[in-house]
Amino acid sequence: MSGLQPFALADLPAEPWKNGGGRTRTVATWPAGAGLSDFDARVSVATIAASGPFSRFPGIDRQIVLLSGGGVRLRGPGIDHHLDMPLAPFAFAGEAEVEATVLGGPSEDFNVMVRRGRWRARVEVLRTARHWPGGVGGVLLAWRGDWTVLGDAADAAPVRLTPGECVWWQNGGQALACAPAGDAGALLAVAFDSVWKWALALLHRVQAAIVLEANYHEHPAFRRRSLARPAPARHAGLAGRRTAHLS
Repeated sequence: MSGLQPFALADLPAEPWKNGGGRTRTVATWPAGAGLSDFDARVSVATIAASGPFSRFPGIDRQIVLLSGGGVRLRGPGIDHHLDMPLAPFAFAGEAEVEATVLGGPSEDFNVMVRRGRWRARVEVLRTARHWPGGVGGVLLAWRGDWTVLGDAADAAPVRLTPGECVWWQNGGQALACAPAGDAGALLAVAFDSVWKWALALLHRVQAAIVLEANYHEHPAFRRRSLARPAPARHAGLAGRRTAHLS
């Protein structure tokens, strides 16, 4: 994993939205330095001061999180959502024609975008100490309270974040230990993975489950236990049904 790169949101320059309807600060892009038309993944913090349309990003999956302010009502085809609860991610398609109506004044929002079919983004708000998967890249933003972040590399040094400070990384694959200094912390956590890597990991989990199931039935101890188990009672008029769930 490339080293954690700390910085403060306040030090990032503001730039116009793609449609010119607001202002945003780019936190990180993949590949590094990519623009609004050629990124695979992008994290930003935007200020919404007036009602109006969101910029459209065809082929992009979006997630938005209210950080502060009164929030907005988002309306579009199949969308009618009040983004008025802080630190609650909401996902929608980037090509959707979304109109934002300001609710009680300006607001600040955390935005995550990935190119559909290439990347996937996991977005969570951490409130207690836990490990966070590194992915191939990601961002952590301390929003409430102080946090300590430590990579699991042998030579890793802890990074301390105060509210409004971030770290980002790339070429990951290691977990990060994240711990708040108190009981009222909130850390926005984003991890990115390419779709093929995610699909390969899912395939490995399925294969492992199949092998485990086969070993269970083939092992003599489990087979004897299975034979000794009484048959379940059957109820007249009801057909048995099995449903498999894959997550």
